Amino acid sequence: MKRKYSYKSLSSLWENSNRNPRIYLSSVETDIDFQKMDELCLEAELASSSSDYVFIICEGMEKLLKSNISVDKIRSHENLFLKLIYLGKDLMECSHFKSELFYLGTFIELKILDKWRDSKFYFILLKALKNIRANSSFLSKKIKDKIIIQLEISNLSLYLRYFNQYEKLA
Repeated sequence: MKRKYSYKSLSSLWENSNRNPRIYLSSVETDIDFQKMDELCLEAELASSSSDYVFIICEGMEKLLKSNISVDKIRSHENLFLKLIYLGKDLMECSHFKSELFYLGTFIELKILDKWRDSKFYFILLKALKNIRANSSFLSKKIKDKIIIQLEISNLSLYLRYFNQYEKLA
C-alpha cells in the first residue's frame, strides 16, 4: 500500500532536525566514545594469547581514561565493563598455575574492583606485562606469597578453587 506524504510534512521533518545542534553534537561525541570502546573490545577479542588480551585491554583503558571519557560511560558499556571485571579471572584461567601471568591475574582479581578507574593501575599492569615478556620472572617469592595470603583473606572460594585443589595433588 502506498503512503502519501505531503511536501509540508516532509519538509517539517528536515526543519526540525537542526533546531538544537548542541544535542546533536553531544550524541556524536557519545557515539565516538562508544565506538572507541567497541573497537577496544573487538581488538581484545582478536588477541592471539591471554597476555596479549590483557595488554590490549590495559593499554586501551589507559588511553580511554587519559582522554577524559567519564567513568560512567565506561561502566555503561557492558561488554568492556565485563571484560574489566573478569580480567583477573580470565588471566588466571588461561595461564599455567603458579606462573608469572597466573600471579598477575590473581593480583588483578584482588585490585580490579577498587582500581579500575585509575589509569596508573593500567600503567603498572602494562609495565608488569612487558617485564614478564622480557624476563620470565618478574614477581619475587615474597610478593607471590603476599598475593596468595590476600586472596585467601579476600576471596576464599577462589583461593580454594585454585590452591586447595592443586595442593591435594602435590
